[in-house]
Amino acid sequence: MKAIFLLLVVLGFLVFDGYLILNYPHQIYQEFVSGGVTRSYLKVKNVKKKNLKLKYEDSFWSELYESHSLWISSHYLNFNIVLPYKHPLLRFRPIPVYDDKRTIPMFSFTDTKNTNLFVFRPSGRRKINFSTPSDDLFSLKSVENYILSKSKRVILKDVFKRDLNHQSPSLENLVKEFNPLELAYNVYIYKLREQILDFDFKKLYFLNPTTLMAQVDSFEDDYDTFMLLTFYKGFYCKNVIKLYKNDKIALSILNFFSKNFYINPSRGVETSREVYSKFSILPFKQRLTTQGISLIYSAWTHEMDNQKFIQELIYFLERGEVEKISLLDVYSYARNRWGSNFSTIKELRDESLEFENNRIEEENKKLEEKRLIEDESDLEQRFNSGEDKLDYLLKKAKSGDKKKRDNVYIQD
Repeated sequence: MKAIFLLLVVLGFLVFDGYLILNYPHQIYQEFVSGGVTRSYLKVKNVKKKNLKLKYEDSFWSELYESHSLWISSHYLNFNIVLPYKHPLLRFRPIPVYDDKRTIPMFSFTDTKNTNLFVFRPSGRRKINFSTPSDDLFSLKSVENYILSKSKRVILKDVFKRDLNHQSPSLENLVKEFNPLELAYNVYIYKLREQILDFDFKKLYFLNPTTLMAQVDSFEDDYDTFMLLTFYKGFYCKNVIKLYKNDKIALSILNFFSKNFYINPSRGVETSREVYSKFSILPFKQRLTTQGISLIYSAWTHEMDNQKFIQELIYFLERGEVEKISLLDVYSYARNRWGSNFSTIKELRDESLEFENNRIEEENKKLEEKRLIEDESDLEQRFNSGEDKLDYLLKKAKSGDKKKRDNVYIQD
């Protein structure tokens, strides 16, 4: 009887020990989701509850409608965007900014009263670091191989959608479904989420499998601020949108613009020419409108060191129907970037002294070249043969030499 009792006690201890061993990863994970874990092999501090399960809003995406016929698709920087082409209520306003020797090609859509309803500021692209974290836990071959077995597409989908919250399993489920690698993978997904959503957000929107949008705190009373995150082949772009508050047209723009926005890598000069060709076939009057201004500005975003685009943009803005306030931003950019606002109106021209001297020198050079061409043309018309022309040139050369000799004197 004693032997049976001792056997049962031993078996009880073994089962209990086994349970502790099996449950230990879940205990550590529970500690992680409860606020953070600090162990020699894993350190994650200040775990944010909202990043364990992303909650997506769906408030206004299906409420508003924009007609495709009022917009045109355009290749802008590394993106495909829509621009108001024939929209009766909207105008396109270019807002190039030169900040710390870096060009930021911003723009806005304004209403008929020249209020900025929608402001777009590109913020460059970032590479997603899919490599495993430096914690010792992820240096275990079993953990590393398990994560590496996942495709980037699956990982990104889990970053968007996976629920990382934890429920302690029953003893039966613990035995049947024990997989500590899944818990390690969850921590990896959380860290990747933290890397991408490295800012505080108020609301989050899931637009499609490659695009998220987050509403963040705004520093302007009249505007809401959004981050538009678009993912493409191992990197993502984070662009800022300012939206005029409590305005149905502004919400309609945000809805339509974000749903038609995707990454389309620029091919530099080649893309610039493609976009510019759409501008060049417009009749002159249309080049002066929102249609023309938005296209030439888009073309420039692929060759932002080419000042001729900005000069042409200013030329049409000064003559066009787009609000003249747009000129002030472009003037300022050109003056800061190249030393001149490139105005074709003499009274409005603003240049640095260096640029002015270079411009005058270049203009004088062109005048001299023009004079030489005209002189050459006169010679061709004055002589009936090449021999007559040659005799004239030789006599002119001898006359010039004689004048030089007559001017030579000996100084005592």
